[in-house]
Amino acid sequence: MFVYVLVRAGKESNAPIANIILEYGYLAARLGRARVAICRVERTDLPSDLDGEKLIEVVGSHEEAMAKAKRELQFWLRDLPPLAESFPAICQVHGYSGTWKVDNKFSWWRGVEIQERDAVYFNGECYLVLPWDGTDGSGVQVGELCVYVGQYQARYQIVNKVFDAKLKPDGTLSMKVTVLRRQMTDEKGTLPDSRLREELDKKVFDIELNPVSNETKKFTGKHHYRHLRLRQTADEEYVYLRLSGASGL
Repeated sequence: MFVYVLVRAGKESNAPIANIILEYGYLAARLGRARVAICRVERTDLPSDLDGEKLIEVVGSHEEAMAKAKRELQFWLRDLPPLAESFPAICQVHGYSGTWKVDNKFSWWRGVEIQERDAVYFNGECYLVLPWDGTDGSGVQVGELCVYVGQYQARYQIVNKVFDAKLKPDGTLSMKVTVLRRQMTDEKGTLPDSRLREELDKKVFDIELNPVSNETKKFTGKHHYRHLRLRQTADEEYVYLRLSGASGL
């Protein structure tokens, strides 16, 4: 988030300095026009195709005008959605949009505590689209769920719907996930606990992910679920891969 100030080229002209216009173009291309504010001093002429951009007028006595402009700028910056380091600045969708690699390891599954020698995990991808303001995003998760408890083994193909995804001011990404399709593809051994195959009555999970310090494009968090006697807890890891090669976004 940056600001360029357009100033008069001279006392006899209201035209902005040419190289300032050029540099504004570079900056807008890098961050997106919606993330660049223009501070106009007095009545400097602006190109007509900048109509609709964020414009902060600096008019009046220098100290008072600059203080007012600073306050307006601070309010504008406060309302901008965060943009994580190394994510692309995109105009039509938020930079968190795209394909994420998902790895979840469960410590509780269907009300059964998973012991150290056992494992229940999900590996897959999440295709997420967030509007530019980072709210009301949606998408889909696809992948494989594996259950290893004692001598029992099972595999499932999973399709989940993602909705109400939103980005908080601190960079946290929250979302709701619901099961669209869950199909067993393999099963071996004796079922040690009937709950391991029990269907959930309530199939909506709340997930909150936090950016990992010093590791760009990686988020971790917890998945907690409890309904009646069934409980699930998992460590969630999301790693951003790409924008799915979708040109024009």
